[in-house]
Amino acid sequence: MATKRRTQTQWQQLIEQWKQTDETIANFCVQHGLNQA
Repeated sequence: MATKRRTQTQWQQLIEQWKQTDETIANFCVQHGLNQA
């Protein structure tokens, strides 16, 4: 059970990283006039 909780925390951290990455990609696309699918 402890492993499950730890994994959940890791997922939350990954999701936060992905949100930041997604914003970075979106900004990159805007700066370069690209359309995000």
